[in-house]
Amino acid sequence: AHSAAAVVEWINDCFSQVLPQVDDRDRGAIAFRPSTAAVTECPESTGAGVALRGFATRAEESAAIADMIAAHAQRHPEWRIVVLVRARTHAREIAASLRARRIAFRAVDIEPLQDRAIVRDVIMLVCALLHLGDRTAWLAVLRAPWAGITLADLLQISRAAPLVFDALRDDAVLRQLSDDGQVRCRRLRSTLEAAFRVRNDSSIARWVERTWLAIGGASCAVSPQDLELAAAAFARLRDLERRGLPDAADLPGSFADLYADHGEASTVEIMTIHKAKGLEFDMVVLPALDRFVPRSRDQLLVSHQFARTGRDGMVMAARPAVGADSDRLFEFLRHQLRDAAGLEAERLLYVACTRAKWQLRLTATIGRAEESEEAIEEGTARGAWSPRMGSLLAVLWPLVGAEFAVAETAATAPGQGVGAPRGGPLSRVPLGWVASVDTGSLTAELMSAPPTLREASPIFDWAGETARRVGTLVHAELQSMDLAGSGAAALRAREPTFRRWLAMHGVPADRLQEAASRAVEALVAVHGDARGRWILQTAREDMREHALSGVFQSGDGLPGAIRPQGEVMRVIFDRSFIDEHGVRWVIDYKTSQHSGGGLEEFLDREVERYRPQLQRYALLAKRLGPEPVRLGLYFPLMRAWREWAA
Repeated sequence: AHSAAAVVEWINDCFSQVLPQVDDRDRGAIAFRPSTAAVTECPESTGAGVALRGFATRAEESAAIADMIAAHAQRHPEWRIVVLVRARTHAREIAASLRARRIAFRAVDIEPLQDRAIVRDVIMLVCALLHLGDRTAWLAVLRAPWAGITLADLLQISRAAPLVFDALRDDAVLRQLSDDGQVRCRRLRSTLEAAFRVRNDSSIARWVERTWLAIGGASCAVSPQDLELAAAAFARLRDLERRGLPDAADLPGSFADLYADHGEASTVEIMTIHKAKGLEFDMVVLPALDRFVPRSRDQLLVSHQFARTGRDGMVMAARPAVGADSDRLFEFLRHQLRDAAGLEAERLLYVACTRAKWQLRLTATIGRAEESEEAIEEGTARGAWSPRMGSLLAVLWPLVGAEFAVAETAATAPGQGVGAPRGGPLSRVPLGWVASVDTGSLTAELMSAPPTLREASPIFDWAGETARRVGTLVHAELQSMDLAGSGAAALRAREPTFRRWLAMHGVPADRLQEAASRAVEALVAVHGDARGRWILQTAREDMREHALSGVFQSGDGLPGAIRPQGEVMRVIFDRSFIDEHGVRWVIDYKTSQHSGGGLEEFLDREVERYRPQLQRYALLAKRLGPEPVRLGLYFPLMRAWREWAA
């Protein structure tokens, strides 16, 4: 074995008494064979080879494991540390504790997405929007960070009407709430009312996702990974819609098999024991050894394969009818299955322990015998505590059970369990909060991209929300405008559609008509503008909303302030084409507005503001071909234009 002598000696001493002494094919028994350590001398800093520890609660166990991993990762940054679990659900508390301590870890198909707050909020929003009578979902929507209604206000709302949304729409009910609750409820109500008005304008998945964006769901994410998890939930909703949405009561269960994929490189990993076969780690942590994997108790037919000379044979027996005498063959085969499961548990624990190179840590929660059918059957529900048969701890208990002594810890206040995936203070946006980014224009692809891969663009902090929504709408329409098929009459006929879009994205009802008219007039003016028609004409290598990625090298000539130092940068060309003179144009639409005098000075400032962004675009555009590159800024709301050579 490529493990330290202390680890190998402990494994030999322990498993020589656990594993069978001879092979038995009928039982599935594999005899123990001792190992020899390949490493005779260990660095002094590695510490004790094997340690066992018991805890009083699951929260204490997960918190201690997270602290232990943090300490060893700091002491040995080059070590590979793994947490091996028998079942994926056994890793939930540990993953939450690691995340709470900001310890990066890699875990594939381990942590259910429903354990993450942002995904739970998405699922509750889906259930609420699709079923007005789902009171639990509606109260969860009011409690989510985008609203953050206090429990006292939630109680008032829940008592006011059978439907929570009806109570939310009743001004008399809102006047009974705290000042804080009134502001938050009215802000959420206006967006949800707008959402229901456009319910039938798109698919259900798109409608729910746009509603989530409009109420600020994306802005409540605490990390780029949260956006990736939310995107996975919406992808599942789209898939469910294609296959046919289940009953509203069954919707939460449709997300139960989604797992968080922490795919980033890390020296700390979480995986199942089965996936660890053939691998080796500097430190192995085996938590929750007391956890029991329930056996199937409703088998109608049991079978077992026996070896015979020359050929194998299979024996089968059916469960006796209810009230009938027990069948001896059926009970015999059930006993064989229990015996095989015990042998499998022994082998599984042996595999897990032999993954450790320097350190092996085994932990369990001691003294938690639940009053379940399995506990009663095994005789552990009353009296002195002992682990359940079938758990990995039951394999070790007769030999080293005393070493799992529960450590003395400070009493934990109710609801304050360290590492628990639930609880804690109310997380919510500030009272005067407004979205800091134009979430209505984000695509799912950009949402899921890490921040280092997104093109950073300045935000018009001084622009009103309505003006920003109008600009976003005009920007989106220019990407699909067809000069031949979109005259002034056709554009004006789309004004009702523009009103619905603006309402969906939070424009107040009293401003909808003016905002939609501004969008229409801007598009009509662009359609009639000579420069606008030149930009929108069909040309060679015609690109609209074209995404590119590239690595900037040290010799690209960009100033240090705007050079990403070899990182992959992702950009999107609003418009790019090669004109009749063989010049490649890269044009960016800017929906800035300016009133009053000094227009030329304003446009000059805008050019300087966006020059670094366009220079990055130019570096990628030059790699598309030998043509000279020119850059342009087009301001569709003002029909203004600026250009310069790259």
